[in-house]
Amino acid sequence: MLDAYGTAGKYPSIGSIVSKAIGPRRPGLPAHAAVPYASSIGLRPGYFGANYLGIEHSPFETDGDPNAANFQVQNVNLPGGMTVDRLGDRRALSPGLGQLDRSERVQPNRRRL
Repeated sequence: MLDAYGTAGKYPSIGSIVSKAIGPRRPGLPAHAAVPYASSIGLRPGYFGANYLGIEHSPFETDGDPNAANFQVQNVNLPGGMTVDRLGDRRALSPGLGQLDRSERVQPNRRRL
C-alpha cells in the first residue's frame, strides 16, 4: 500500500499507532509531529508513516529548518486581514450558529421574524 508520499510501507510508526489508539491530547491538534519532516532510509516518510492506518495518522511535518531566521510552519498562519481578536470573535459565534441550525431542524415551520 502506498502512503501520501507514494512510498510503500508495511507497518505504521509508533507515533501513528498512538495517534490511532488515543488521538491527540487536544481536539484539533495533531497527535504527533515530525520536525522538520519524517524521513528514514532515504524515503519520506519511510518508517515514520501511518501506512495502513490511514493518512490522518501520519505525523504533522513542519517542512523546514527551525533554526533558520525566516522559519515558518506552512499553512498555519492566519489569512491576510485576519487578526487573533477577529478569529476569537468567530470562534465565539460558532456555537450559536450550530444552535440555530439545530433549532431549524427541530422546528422547521416556526415563524421567522
